[in-house]
Amino acid sequence: MTLIIENVKDEFVPAFRDLAKSAKSKIKTKRSDKEIAEEWRRESEELMRDYKAGKIKGYDDIDEMFEAIRNEV
Repeated sequence: MTLIIENVKDEFVPAFRDLAKSAKSKIKTKRSDKEIAEEWRRESEELMRDYKAGKIKGYDDIDEMFEAIRNEV
């Protein structure tokens, strides 16, 4: 038997996973491309805000990054 449930809020996914586990069934989750794009956009905006606020430092090359890491320890 196959059961398809669409447009489920993220908060209910753990309950469905537990239900599938207790029934010894498989569960597959899939997000729409629109949802994924929206999440990436939000994360990108958050990163840019943090960078502009000085919470994140950018490096021109990997050696500069490793040097900064060594100096922090």
